[in-house]
Amino acid sequence: MPREHRFRTEKRLRPQLTLSLIGFLLACATPSLPPPAETPRALTSQTVQRTRALYLYSERLDQRFIIGALDALETRFHTIRFDEQGRNGILWVGANRAVVPLGDNLGPDDYPTVLTQALDFIDANLKEKIPDNPDADLELVALRGGLAALDRYSTIIAGSGTDNFKIRFSGKLKGIGARIGRRKGQLIAIKVFEDSPAQKGGLKDNDAIIRVDGDPTQPLEVTEAVERIRGEEGSTVVLGIERDEKAMRLSIVRGEVRIPSVESKALGDGIGYTRISTVTQSTPDEFREQITAFGNLKGLVLDLRGNTGGSMQAASTLADYFLADDTIVRVVHRRDPDSRGPRSRSMATPDVLVTSPVVVLVDRNTASAAEILSGAIAPLEHTTIVGETSFGKGLIQRLVPLPNNKLLKLTVAEYLLSGDRVIHQKGVEPSIKIQPISSRHLGALADLAADVIPYVVVPDEENEFPIDLAKRMLLESEDEALTATRSNTLADINERLQEFGIALPTGTAELPDSLPKALDVEAAAVELESGRPARLRIRVSNPNSFSINDAWAATDSPAEYLSNKLIQLGTLEAKSSVEVDIELSPPPGISVDEQVVMVHVASGLRALQSHRLLLNVVNHVPDLNIVVTRVDDSDVKVTVKNVGVFGSGPVRVSLRGSIEDIESLKEGESKTVQLSISGKAEKIAVDLMGPGVRRRIEVPFPDGEISIIPPMLSVARSGLPGFRRVRLKAESSDGFSVGWIALDGQKEIYADWAGVAEVELETPLGDGDHSVAVMVESISGVAVTEWRRFITN
Repeated sequence: MPREHRFRTEKRLRPQLTLSLIGFLLACATPSLPPPAETPRALTSQTVQRTRALYLYSERLDQRFIIGALDALETRFHTIRFDEQGRNGILWVGANRAVVPLGDNLGPDDYPTVLTQALDFIDANLKEKIPDNPDADLELVALRGGLAALDRYSTIIAGSGTDNFKIRFSGKLKGIGARIGRRKGQLIAIKVFEDSPAQKGGLKDNDAIIRVDGDPTQPLEVTEAVERIRGEEGSTVVLGIERDEKAMRLSIVRGEVRIPSVESKALGDGIGYTRISTVTQSTPDEFREQITAFGNLKGLVLDLRGNTGGSMQAASTLADYFLADDTIVRVVHRRDPDSRGPRSRSMATPDVLVTSPVVVLVDRNTASAAEILSGAIAPLEHTTIVGETSFGKGLIQRLVPLPNNKLLKLTVAEYLLSGDRVIHQKGVEPSIKIQPISSRHLGALADLAADVIPYVVVPDEENEFPIDLAKRMLLESEDEALTATRSNTLADINERLQEFGIALPTGTAELPDSLPKALDVEAAAVELESGRPARLRIRVSNPNSFSINDAWAATDSPAEYLSNKLIQLGTLEAKSSVEVDIELSPPPGISVDEQVVMVHVASGLRALQSHRLLLNVVNHVPDLNIVVTRVDDSDVKVTVKNVGVFGSGPVRVSLRGSIEDIESLKEGESKTVQLSISGKAEKIAVDLMGPGVRRRIEVPFPDGEISIIPPMLSVARSGLPGFRRVRLKAESSDGFSVGWIALDGQKEIYADWAGVAEVELETPLGDGDHSVAVMVESISGVAVTEWRRFITN
């Protein structure tokens, strides 16, 4: 008999008294977790003990650790579910369930035992195949989930990740000095470091690595190939490569490789440029060496854009090169909140390496150690920060050894800059704000902050605007440099906007700081349909007693066909309206049922107002047949045929390490792609992609050839506000084994169908916007998963 299991939903929709009663009755009817067969698992026990002793926010180590651990397992495995029910939780593995204690009487001392009991229960009842992958280990998944529930930075590093983290931190490795990855299934030397053993041995960027010491690389995961290429200093590795369709054999003597983190060049006129890509223990020496090579400078451009951090100690050393005194950084520990300990402060020394004026470039990805450096030198009179507000990571993680060569990366402190300036969740604020605007999304100019200098970037083209601005600021007065820069960038923007009939203001009267009455933006009723052109009519009304000149609007949406539509409005006369039509081309294939469109109205580059519209969409899901043919041990062919009456949007065919994209499939059309087999291939995925939705069909990897008719699946929302539900319907001639619905990352209902050919699941949706995922798997092992958003006004 098919069985359905519902949970978590009642918590959102029923009164607390009813919820408590339901939880109590369910807990009473559910057996407790079985006692552990032995003492708590060593990895779990040491993780909890060290977190309890060192974690910065000790008050957070509560029941959320257990909940986060079991939620992570629920997310990773189809048949695991966890339902929090107040003082207890219900852990389901397939049709089996057990009570997990979560009461206030439970403390960190109890967590290793509870989690060990839960893991033992899962081990005993889980029927799913666990991937042959260290990251799929049940205990590791659970502990990472528990730590993630405490904060986003604490985790456990295992396997090759341990060595990679140490390499990133130190900036050194024993090997050949090349960054390795896969492209279309082939193992590729993506980047060969300068003056490395790899470069000396003849390896070049984009070489395909076919063999390592005579063994083919095709069956290897990237991590396995990297482990084989690395080795003891002084030993030799023989690589068989292909370059320009020519086979070559390279013998490379391994050595200690310093991974470069600093690049410098002269910009002319006595201005130097230095980019620090990451902060390793080697970075201060690299920086000193390259700055010294410049000689006397009139100014330095220090580029920290995209630098996500690294070593705090190295960042402090770098900052000391600029500072003659004052606190560089103060570290606040749990046990020393006033930072009175001698090791809690890093102080500048009198010796200064960089005495010239400095312009520091930052962006939204500048984080952690890079923020220590930029923030520490920001108060200097001759330093100017230019760019975007940085990321805002002011927490410090410590690496703690765990059993089996694993590392606990744990948040243990927060750092403050001089004057107790806080970085965490605030970032470093630039004194000169600039913002890149893609030439493909000029509509972003209609929603621009008033104090920002925009500049247009063309995708795949190098843009030197920030560097040119920084150089100009070092050679001229700041006012002169900014005035000239604004003039130049506005001229470029004006020229681009004129292609859409939009003009920047020409000296007309300024508008008040805020409009006395808000503009009214409306859209005429329209129902969009996948694959059919449509017209959207928008009306903008000005209820104010004055006109607004040079008005225009732009759309922004997750759906590309609804985004970046630039609309000339001209003059919005007082107490009048303007109507405009926008031509739309919804792509064929799958789509969400409702699309959000933001309409931004501006006068020149003065943002006035934004308005949210919700448009209905009729979507057509193409019917596919999939044939998978294993050619040999190295390649597999996948033929995808559209047997339905509607065309498809983009289709992606992939297996681990190899991806091929199909632009679209018309009705009756079929296309074949060939994928390279690498590593331990278990499933082939065919993804249908559309605006706001993705449907993945996973097919078991065959020994020969298989032909698949995927299960038919529909996902819909029904009901009135306050009583909405999401419903899944599916059909398969093979019959279904399991299925589930998840809302906002949590499974709400699960079913064991035991071969039923036509199935339904539904669960309450609740008000607001929700991310919804559904999955059904047939008896033959073909799984269909769909991710979409349901949106309400």
